[in-house]
Amino acid sequence: MTMGIKRGPFAFSIVTSFPNLSVFSAIGNPDVIETLPPESRLKQLYLEQNNLSGPIPTEIGLKITLSKLKFNNNRFTGGIPTELALLSNLHDLEMSDHRLSGLIPTELGRMPGLMAMHFFLEIL
Repeated sequence: MTMGIKRGPFAFSIVTSFPNLSVFSAIGNPDVIETLPPESRLKQLYLEQNNLSGPIPTEIGLKITLSKLKFNNNRFTGGIPTELALLSNLHDLEMSDHRLSGLIPTELGRMPGLMAMHFFLEIL
């Protein structure tokens, strides 16, 4: 099942209401990462254009079922967390248009299933 929610605070209650939901697209929902239940079966998570800011939440590494993660066009700062390497099923990671600093963690390069990384961003 695929669902896309563009606006509104109710978006993440939908994830728990549909236990077989595998693709979720959230645009304009800045509380997205913290409110996703860790037990969800999401395989693809699209978080583009949410005005997410601050450091990338390390909790994202707990969403172990994810195979595709896109969070382009937000305002993240700081470094890329090594916890992203905990996403053992991840094969596609897209990040662009952020103000991140530091290096891309070497742990990401050791992920056996990761086939594509899109880093169109400013690494300061």
